[in-house]
Amino acid sequence: MVTGILLSLQTTLAGRIAVFGAVPILTIGLVAYVALWARPLEALLAAWIIGMGVDVLSVERLGVTAITHTVAALPVLGLRDYFFARSSATHFVMSLLAVVTQQVLAVLYASMVYPAAFSYTWALRGVVVSSVYSALLAVGIIGLLDRVGPSVVTRVARAGGAGRPVPG
Repeated sequence: MVTGILLSLQTTLAGRIAVFGAVPILTIGLVAYVALWARPLEALLAAWIIGMGVDVLSVERLGVTAITHTVAALPVLGLRDYFFARSSATHFVMSLLAVVTQQVLAVLYASMVYPAAFSYTWALRGVVVSSVYSALLAVGIIGLLDRVGPSVVTRVARAGGAGRPVPG
């Protein structure tokens, strides 16, 4: 249900709340949240499903956003054990890391597929503004997801208790 709401907001509202032409990626908050709490394989699968949902509802080629969202979950998975998961600062840093990864991949894709219409100045501005804007919005999204917690993802114990679910 949460995924459906965020996918709907991404495809209908995100373009209307653009800042300096940079459209926020609302689904990255959900990707970062799942990567913070779920088992690695489940987190990657969830990120791919979220990205595929965006692809199905958008005009982009099918699979591009699915791949970028999946790869965006990797740095969060790699660093999550070194941060306090319930901190707003962690939510911002992890979301920023995920969205920068996603944006860089999207820019590389755009530069290869649309070389004549591609501008590195536009791309750099878009990556920076969109990444910070998306990460700030993701802090609120992750905060809301923390409140509904176990209904979104089965939390996995981190560090010392790998593999055992944490009571909700």
